[in-house]
Amino acid sequence: MIGDAGYQGIRQHHGHSVTPHKATKKAPLTPEQRQQNRELASTRRRVEHVIRYLKIVCD
Repeated sequence: MIGDAGYQGIRQHHGHSVTPHKATKKAPLTPEQRQQNRELASTRRRVEHVIRYLKIVCD
């Protein structure tokens, strides 16, 4: 399961879920975490585009 930043607690219920790293004032994101967030966003974008296409075609 791939979620956005709003699903931070989902890992408690779904151990294989993936959510982006969140930065705080005291702990900003490292360059590696920023890159992982970009890769996750890229994957989510492809999935969201397919869902959008299915909604248009099947409607």
